[in-house]
Amino acid sequence: MKRREFLKLMMGVGAIPLIGSAGSGRPARRILLLRTNVAGIQYYSGLSLVDAGYIAGGQRLILRREPDNPYDWNAIEVFTERGEKVGYIPRDRNEVLASMMDQGISVYAVVYAINRDTIPWDMLHVEVYMEV
Repeated sequence: MKRREFLKLMMGVGAIPLIGSAGSGRPARRILLLRTNVAGIQYYSGLSLVDAGYIAGGQRLILRREPDNPYDWNAIEVFTERGEKVGYIPRDRNEVLASMMDQGISVYAVVYAINRDTIPWDMLHVEVYMEV
């Protein structure tokens, strides 16, 4: 007996909504959690990657917790899928995301705007999502 069938039997048919789970036949939905700039891109690879055109709208970025950061206990690093550090989720916007990530909730970012005509810390904007 498969796990899903067992859980349905134990809880009653249809009692457990398994949206987006393997074998459910329904695609995962993504929930927008935050729209923000990426801080510190001038100190990491972010600025050079934007200038060279390696970061584009719609590109998925990886978020990684950095709990040992001496300046921000809720620090969340932003990386390209190739592992290049772009910058950070700003400290004034990362507390809830950090808590979610610490609880094992997977989140990721998608580039939604690049404004090359502004100050570096406001150049790159992302949307942060979780999937359910």
